Amino acid sequence: MRGVLDSDLGGATGRLSSWVAAGVIVAGAVGCTTQYPTDQAPRRPVAVNAGPSRPPTRVRVVAGDQQRGPILVPLPAPIVVEVGDDQGPISGATVTFELLVAVDDENVSDTVVVTGADGRVATTWQPGHLAGSRQLGVSVQDGPSALVTAFIDPGPASRAFAATESARFLLGTANYFAIVAGLEDAYGNRIGGMPARFAIDSGGGTFLETGGDTTSRTAVNYAYWSPGPLIRRNVAHFEAGAFRSEPVVLVGAVGIIAPVSGDSQRARPGAQVPERPTVQAKNLAGTPLGAGFPIQFNVIGELGGILPLETVVTDPTGRAALSVPWVLRPGAGDNRLLVTGELEEATYTFHAEAVPPKPERIVVLTGNGSVGTVGNFLAARQEVVVLDSAGQPLADQPILSEVLDGGGITRSFPAHRTDSLGRAKIANWRLGPRLGPQRLRISTPGLPPQPIILSAVAVSAVSSEFAIETKFQGVFPVWVTPILAKAVEPWERIVVGDLPDVAVDLPADAGGCFPAIHGTIDDVLIFVRVVTLDGPGKDIADARVCRFRSNGLPLISQITLDHDDLVAVDQSAGLAAVIGHMIGHSLGFGTAWNARSNLVDTLRFRFLGPSAAQAGNWLRWSPGSELVPLDWVPLGNGFDLASLIHWSPSLNPDIMSATVSRLSGISIATAGALRDLGYQVDDRSAVTFFAPGLGSSPIGTPTWRPDGWRSAPAERRPQ
Repeated sequence: MRGVLDSDLGGATGRLSSWVAAGVIVAGAVGCTTQYPTDQAPRRPVAVNAGPSRPPTRVRVVAGDQQRGPILVPLPAPIVVEVGDDQGPISGATVTFELLVAVDDENVSDTVVVTGADGRVATTWQPGHLAGSRQLGVSVQDGPSALVTAFIDPGPASRAFAATESARFLLGTANYFAIVAGLEDAYGNRIGGMPARFAIDSGGGTFLETGGDTTSRTAVNYAYWSPGPLIRRNVAHFEAGAFRSEPVVLVGAVGIIAPVSGDSQRARPGAQVPERPTVQAKNLAGTPLGAGFPIQFNVIGELGGILPLETVVTDPTGRAALSVPWVLRPGAGDNRLLVTGELEEATYTFHAEAVPPKPERIVVLTGNGSVGTVGNFLAARQEVVVLDSAGQPLADQPILSEVLDGGGITRSFPAHRTDSLGRAKIANWRLGPRLGPQRLRISTPGLPPQPIILSAVAVSAVSSEFAIETKFQGVFPVWVTPILAKAVEPWERIVVGDLPDVAVDLPADAGGCFPAIHGTIDDVLIFVRVVTLDGPGKDIADARVCRFRSNGLPLISQITLDHDDLVAVDQSAGLAAVIGHMIGHSLGFGTAWNARSNLVDTLRFRFLGPSAAQAGNWLRWSPGSELVPLDWVPLGNGFDLASLIHWSPSLNPDIMSATVSRLSGISIATAGALRDLGYQVDDRSAVTFFAPGLGSSPIGTPTWRPDGWRSAPAERRPQ
């Protein structure tokens, strides 16, 4: 009604004059009882419209309904409606005409009209540019209403259109691309009934299927286009009657970049490699492509940045060679030249070794003098850099770690090397049982620099004051109570640092995460509820954090167990293990990653916490292996974002991997992750094991021991 009111006010004088000429006044239209034309003196008094003679009970469309006409042209017949009741027509009733969906250039001649003695009013309707079914609402003030429908035809055909969902693709794929097309008038209204066809102009592809021999007002014409396997530019179009669409273009990109020459060269730092790197472009099936495909050569910088060097277009044999010099970095080590196709899915990396000068010294960067708990991993990893005589960092230098005193252990990796910046982090260092200073010697075996000594101070472990308070929320099976207590115990042994008490006065959570709470929370409060989730054999449990502390650690959490799975789970994996897994999430494993910046690499499914990384290297180590230490622990399965809150299956049977069994326990990796989150941890009660999936290759499968590792016989394999 807002549009009607605006229209009334904007043209009040003109319309009131016309109503006076007809002998009718709408009472209250401009706040007065009589009105005269503004361009002449009063002619005669006119009675005020006192409203309808009787309350209207019906409004009927007498004429003008279900008309058809073209856009922007008034409908051929006026819209006539009659207002009345069981006794007959009613005069003096105010009738309002209003378009249900307003279009700027669509209008009706009269929007508010008063019925005459025959109870009828009329208006004319001019459609706008929008074709299709249009509706005009008819309403009587404080009374009935009706709906008038018109069918508006589009204007003359103006253009054919065609489009596809993608502009580029890898050559040699079995994929096809959908083209949608149609015919429109100048206002974008669809036009049907015209002969239609798709045609390929170039590229050698085919249409696997086409749909619609004629255009339609309600559906699109379509084609499934399989482009040519070797041609860069594939072009097609759509025709409807005498109209032809703009070309639809698919640009084929390189599927494989194969090296031809120039890989694995050697040169002095800062010098040019002797041979130009050359590649050949192929499709995904391995067939060489022809001319015209852009190939980009990019230097990978010291920090991993991409530095464009040159773009070369392939010759008729599909080959492209770097024409500008590839000059190696001033420092020693591996240099990389990344060659990419247009979509960057086809890549190849050339390597060139800058022959290093001799190393001269090792310098500590971070971590010297760290403080940690006896028998525990340190919270951070020490880092060193190897420099040459000019003070420049040297890449690819061997690093050996050896414990000097204190009874600690470091598991050294023979393949440990400095990175492109000449830096290396200590793989792991687990302090010994002795209080006070402990030392670690770092050397480059077989090379000139003198070894350096790293120190750390071992302090006593605090007595465990961390308390996990659990409360059942709602009705629960009594037999679950001791199982819950059993599941809590190992977490309270590992997390030892007391957190500040928090006084809370909270109403019941609107999302059902917790009931009303009035009191003090010592460390963390976990509500456990047993409900029917989704039936037997599906989701068996869930955990979420309801409230966080100011430091990002959980304060209130909730665990939900599926009642329909309790018995089956207890007989198979063990309910204590399942609840223990959920307690880990309730403490923030996976649910509080965001509380610490740069803790998780979500693109590569990696946990980057330094304490967990040390434990991960500890678990994957095996004597004499050529493994290199990692700066991360793998998460999930590598493709499901939901799995970012679990360890990789390679860490089974850790309790925080996605698969839980009776053998599951809290490993040193999980303890390290809690330390990285901010808890004070004593990881001596955590368990260790061999983790073949992380790179080692022991015989048999993991077995748990709190003080070391060994391989287990096959009959003890976890299920």
